[in-house]
Amino acid sequence: MVKKGKLITFQKKATKIIDRTQAEIMNERKEKRNELLNNLKKNKK
Repeated sequence: MVKKGKLITFQKKATKIIDRTQAEIMNERKEKRNELLNNLKKNKK
């Protein structure tokens, strides 16, 4: 029973870490896209 409880808490921690990394990846993609858009706007001028 104790092991099961520890496993559940470990899984919760793991999912939190995964969620955080996914959010970071999304933010990085947004930043890269914004940079590309800004570069295109500068080039048009």
